[in-house]
Amino acid sequence: MQAKLHHTVWNSGCQSWYLKDGRNASLWPSFTFAYWWETRRLALADYELVAEPALEELPTAVPALRPHPSTSSG
Repeated sequence: MQAKLHHTVWNSGCQSWYLKDGRNASLWPSFTFAYWWETRRLALADYELVAEPALEELPTAVPALRPHPSTSSG
């Protein structure tokens, strides 16, 4: 991927938020249809499937801050 990106405007030496330490790991160096073609199938053998925690094991959400009733107009 880096070789394909080498001659693109994204790696031409301009300041870009796509570059981190001079390396572009954010952009696909080709057309979107080529990206679709390359990623249209998933090889499950290349991944490790991990179970997500049950909802009751997840931390509770922090309640939203609301104005105290004595400061509300109404």
